[in-house]
Amino acid sequence: MDTHRQITELAVAAGRSLLSEETNFLHRGDRIPISDNALFALALLRQRTQESVTEAKELLERILFFQNKQGDFPANLHEFPNGAPSLSNLLLPTIHWALKGYRNVLGKELVQKLKIAAGQMTPPTSLKGRAAAYALGIEDQAPESAKEVSADALFAMQILDSVSPELLEKLKAGIHPATGLYTPYSDQQQQKALEPAVGQLDLFIASVTGEFPKRLLTPCRAHLYGALIQPFPEKMELPEKKKWSYGAGESLRLVWGNHDLVRTLLAVGIDDLKADGDELSMRLPDPRLFFPIIEEMKILVEGEPSTTFQMGEQVTISDGDFNLELIFEGKGRLTGHIHRGNRPGQLLAKGESRFDAHDWHLFLRGDEPETAMVTMRIKGG
Repeated sequence: MDTHRQITELAVAAGRSLLSEETNFLHRGDRIPISDNALFALALLRQRTQESVTEAKELLERILFFQNKQGDFPANLHEFPNGAPSLSNLLLPTIHWALKGYRNVLGKELVQKLKIAAGQMTPPTSLKGRAAAYALGIEDQAPESAKEVSADALFAMQILDSVSPELLEKLKAGIHPATGLYTPYSDQQQQKALEPAVGQLDLFIASVTGEFPKRLLTPCRAHLYGALIQPFPEKMELPEKKKWSYGAGESLRLVWGNHDLVRTLLAVGIDDLKADGDELSMRLPDPRLFFPIIEEMKILVEGEPSTTFQMGEQVTISDGDFNLELIFEGKGRLTGHIHRGNRPGQLLAKGESRFDAHDWHLFLRGDEPETAMVTMRIKGG
């Protein structure tokens, strides 16, 4: 199966998993989000079968009914007639691709309805929304090309049909080839059990590289955004598969593993990061580290199993072929602890599963924990 088809099929499968037989809408709990349903309609159009096109057209007709007098759609159907002006950031790109690729099968009446609906929405603010507004003839000026990598910037680039070599080079530089993960870290990124949750950028990376890590093959809501992704003109060739990489901002995420299982270590709230070959050092104003609980993971303090450690002692984390040595330093009396827990952004830490632990949580207690420094030495990378 080619990459474009696979992304489409995953988007449709994700939609089917959320589809209610009672309402024929996609649900998120007890809500019916307009955004999910619009993306699902576009994914159905991309399947190009008679049945899927008919289903898509019926769904679009039902969605259009919920545009209010101000031109906006509700975030969720039950909120009508209240509108969510920001929804134009998603609906305009969806309408753009529906009209560009499927005008003939939509029919004149539905095409006209979609055009009118698009022209009445609150002006968008996102890059992809503004790009779609320009492409649809609603706005006179296209947005400037983005300088930083984001799914929003890549969506806009494809809508404007204007490939940015600079943006794609930045994307390429940030991908860890062995796992297919984009490593520059944002505190908005989420975790699902042992691995990073699938996001829109993951789908772009799969599209441009043609490689689908195992975690991308289980349909989830994020796959619906694949309906907006178009084929790239050239496949991106990634460099040699280095075992590890890292991304840092307010926190640091160390990445290793492969397409079958992505492993990450998260250091929360870092400062003064220094990198020298296979050694990273940083200050930890809020000394908390998280790494996944997997069977192969061994944690040793000075070569012995332990759940506590002192400053200056070597803590080794190993999963067989990847070894990480940690040395902590700090002022005052500080003691390190290793317990089970969950990193910030863990999606499964709620409801009946809120007490389930997916990470080892390494933290410090004592007089002045904010003075802590850690040095990480990476072996076998």
